[in-house]
Amino acid sequence: MFRLSGASFPEWFDHHNQGPSCSFWVGNKFPSIALCIAIGPAHLEHVTIDRPIININGVKCSLHGEEKPYLNMLPHHTYLFDLQHIVFSDYLDRFVTENEWNHVEITYSVKQRFNEKDKHAVTPVSVENGIYVLKQRSSMEDIQFTDPHKKRRLDVDPE
Repeated sequence: MFRLSGASFPEWFDHHNQGPSCSFWVGNKFPSIALCIAIGPAHLEHVTIDRPIININGVKCSLHGEEKPYLNMLPHHTYLFDLQHIVFSDYLDRFVTENEWNHVEITYSVKQRFNEKDKHAVTPVSVENGIYVLKQRSSMEDIQFTDPHKKRRLDVDPE
């Protein structure tokens, strides 16, 4: 995990989303990807995020090390996780169906703790997340960020 000061989201990421979840579709092999989480605002003391849970086709793939199933994070920082270096108790490729697009959803919950002077204030936590595909180890043809099963309006024959 890498931590960068500031809650700005890197422009070079392949997919970007607001909120504590993101989803995408993968082909026959789970690609080498990095997850980015940017957290704000700066006046929170710290933010606790439950470790990311990956669901592949509705099957939960949990992390090893459930003794600490959360991460304490500083607000107004950006965190990068190489998902290939996080050891999952279930092997990700085991749940990928060959010759089909597989739906992947990464979710986590966010809890906040305020500075003592602001402890009664209610301020929403700004969370952005995204995916970067490590192109030297994966092909962009093996991942899509829009539902490949939905027909686009232009693909439908006119009536």
